[in-house]
Amino acid sequence: MPQKAAALEKDLRIRYPGRSFRVYPGDCNETIGQVLADLGGWRWAPTFVFADQQAAEIHWETLKKISAFRDGKTKAEIWLLTSPSMVAKGVAGTNGEAFARRVDTLYGTPDWRRIQLARDHDIISAEEYRDEMVNLQRWRLEQDLGYVMTARIPMRMPSGLPIYDMVFATDHPVGNKIMTDLYRKAAEREPRMRQEAKAKAKDKRSRDAGLDTLFDLPATSIPVESLAWDPTDSWDPATRSWWHQEPDFPA
Repeated sequence: MPQKAAALEKDLRIRYPGRSFRVYPGDCNETIGQVLADLGGWRWAPTFVFADQQAAEIHWETLKKISAFRDGKTKAEIWLLTSPSMVAKGVAGTNGEAFARRVDTLYGTPDWRRIQLARDHDIISAEEYRDEMVNLQRWRLEQDLGYVMTARIPMRMPSGLPIYDMVFATDHPVGNKIMTDLYRKAAEREPRMRQEAKAKAKDKRSRDAGLDTLFDLPATSIPVESLAWDPTDSWDPATRSWWHQEPDFPA
């Protein structure tokens, strides 16, 4: 919003004098064209875009413009917040169909409705719904926008309850190293990530030894440096048996 954008720019210029930046008021989906045009002189430079949203505010066309921005062999990297739980909540609300059309715009396709239909009919669980919704985002970034690699980092509450996911899209050959570094830094702040890493390490030790470990190690005993990023591949969503059910696609 213009007033908040003006206040933000004023505050940043006071705190960071001499830094080169610009604040654009308005809807990023409408201003992205001007933003990228203004950055035209830096199309050669590595570019990182944080696409922040609550549920379904970012348009697929915005991500498409970002992916086409750079000159050279690699595209701009995208760090996208994805929240299937917020999508499920919005679809179930009083303005469900209007919200669903926003989700169509986020994914650039109504195909996510196949996943929603499977969940509505209890064909898939809530956790599977979340996995499939995040995967569809990754699959389209790879197949439709041509990103070589995408990765997913789930963000959870201390109780382990999932909140949202971060999806990273990159063409750079060291993308996996970038994700490992990001994961390690996040683990320094997030005890739950240490706990998950500890459980994975314990399972691996047990499998390698052919037995279960007798004593458990506290998560804090695992050095942060040993926490490795554990990437998973995306999959073709159309391979799911329920995918070909026909939801009510918008006209």
